[in-house]
Amino acid sequence: MQLTHIPDDIFPLIFRWIAVYEVFRYRLLSRRINSLLLTKHFATMLLTNQGTANCSPLHPSHSSFEDVATVFFHAPSAYQLVYAHQRFSLTTNITWSVPRSLAFLIRFPNTLWELQKLESVSLDQFNGPVQFPSMSSNITQLELQHCKINGPIPVELWGMISLTSLYLSTCGLTGSLSPLIQNLIHLKELAITSNNLTGQLPPDIGSLSELKDLSLTFNKFSGSIPSTFGKLRNLEFMSLANNDLSGLLPPELGDLVSLELLYLKRNRFTGPLPRTLLQLDKLRMLDLIGNEGLTCDFEFPNVQVYFP
Repeated sequence: MQLTHIPDDIFPLIFRWIAVYEVFRYRLLSRRINSLLLTKHFATMLLTNQGTANCSPLHPSHSSFEDVATVFFHAPSAYQLVYAHQRFSLTTNITWSVPRSLAFLIRFPNTLWELQKLESVSLDQFNGPVQFPSMSSNITQLELQHCKINGPIPVELWGMISLTSLYLSTCGLTGSLSPLIQNLIHLKELAITSNNLTGQLPPDIGSLSELKDLSLTFNKFSGSIPSTFGKLRNLEFMSLANNDLSGLLPPELGDLVSLELLYLKRNRFTGPLPRTLLQLDKLRMLDLIGNEGLTCDFEFPNVQVYFP
């Protein structure tokens, strides 16, 4: 019997035993088969029938990249969605790193945003595009390293208002840092490092009252440090090193009563250091190397200072 004469209800019985990684090969048989194999209904049947035979018995939150690579990263999107709900519906934490030999060859698993219980995501060396959820999610910790976003920070990111920790390193980010960052009112850790962000630092960062760690190193930010940064009373660590910042240091930095470590090296700051910095009783480290235009006519007691 030719494939074109097989009834639709018989197709699933014929193909329900194929391995998931063979889906792409069987799709080439005909347009009709291709259409069938890409339906969510067939994906559900196939993955339910095979269970998690291709995966180790690890708890989902501890699954390694290798455990899920065959199904999740190489099958059509319908299979990714079904598999995600089958395997990770109760998962709260996912940490995956692409092996170096496959770096940037694996597409970013945007299906993860569909998982309602997911709270922490850490991904390394995935290729784009990255599509952040259009609506608020329950994710509180997001760490992306060497993931090729390659462009401006997607505006949808600023809608993830449950975030307490945001770390974006070496993702090819360009453009400016949006004032919409003020939406992330629960942030305690903010690190956007080793990208190509430009423009001035948004004063709106000063409204993130719960912030403890702030790192914007190795970008191309210009202009001065906004005086509003002095409102970050819970800030313990701040690094704005290796940018193109300039001008006077604002005296409001002396209002950072919790600050312990301050790194401003390799910028173009000028003028005298504000004496208000002496108010920082918890300060232990001050790194100003590379700011040749800075001057200082006082000493810091009990502070390790690196001066130009």
